[in-house]
Amino acid sequence: MADIQSYERVLKKKQTGLKAALIATYAVIASFWFVIAIRVGLHPAMILLAPLSVVIAVLLTWKYTNVEYEYSFMAGTLTFSKIYGKSRRKTVIELDIRKLNAVFPYNERTEQRINDGKLVSGIPSSYSTNPCVCAFEDENEEKVYFLMDCDEQSAKIFKFFNPSATDRAIFDALKNAESEAKNA
Repeated sequence: MADIQSYERVLKKKQTGLKAALIATYAVIASFWFVIAIRVGLHPAMILLAPLSVVIAVLLTWKYTNVEYEYSFMAGTLTFSKIYGKSRRKTVIELDIRKLNAVFPYNERTEQRINDGKLVSGIPSSYSTNPCVCAFEDENEEKVYFLMDCDEQSAKIFKFFNPSATDRAIFDALKNAESEAKNA
């Protein structure tokens, strides 16, 4: 029972070209400023303003290249948070698992099923191993669909707190992914 009551899972978001794009942007800004400052004939102290502004831009934006997604299950509550730069946490959504309407695997057929409500994506990349959709109704009775990367422990928690809402296909998809991983 204790393993069902609390569980945390952290996934790192893959930032493929963001770091390179930010470095290129910083370099373009600094070089553009130096060219303008030299052509206009600015005071040397003003020319040094460019490296200072680039350092400030790096400090403000670099943490967004290291993003982690956290699913936290605590006593029947699912909390999804984004962690920026391993220091700043933003709680995106908090849901009561007992108010869960359905949990089903995410695929092309389910896209039509989730277009009538608010969709919150909690998948760090399009190469998720086992994406699933959690359908909830919030306090205003609006539909909320939470898209997450489901693992075996998450599926067990959903089944424990709301067995009628948990689709058996989730467990089948987990077994298929596990067997594919063994064969690879």
